[in-house]
Amino acid sequence: NAATIQATLTNKCQAATEATVAFGEITYKGRQFDKAFFDGETSWNEQVENDGKYVLTQDAGRVKSVHDAAAATTVFEWPGSDYMTNFKDCAANAVTCCYVGARLNGDTDPDDNSDVCVVELYAAPKTNHIQANGGA
Repeated sequence: NAATIQATLTNKCQAATEATVAFGEITYKGRQFDKAFFDGETSWNEQVENDGKYVLTQDAGRVKSVHDAAAATTVFEWPGSDYMTNFKDCAANAVTCCYVGARLNGDTDPDDNSDVCVVELYAAPKTNHIQANGGA
C-alpha cells in the first residue's frame, strides 16, 4: 500500500541523512580550533608550503584521511551552534573553502584549493572579517 511504501521511504531517507560522526573527529584539535578554522584563522587556512616549514599533507593530513575513509558514505554532524555562533543563522548548514592564493610550493594557481565563481563577502562579515564597506 502507498502509505507503507511512503513510511518506509521516509524512514530510510531520515536514516541516510542522520549524522553519525561528530565534526570534531575530523580535526581532533578541539572546538576552539574548529571555530577558528571555519573563520579562516588557523595555520591550516594560511599555511603555504615554500621552505619545508609547513607540509600541508602532514599538518592537515587527517582531513584527507577522513575524506578517503569515510566521506562518501558518512554524514558528519554540523558543528554545534553553541560555539559556531557565526553560522547559527545559516539554514543551509553548508560551507565552502575559499582560498585566494596557491598554497603548494612553486604553484601559482589556486585552482587546486577551491572552485568558487563568486563570493559575496559582504554577506558574512563576522566570518571573513571584512566590513560591508570593504574595510577590515
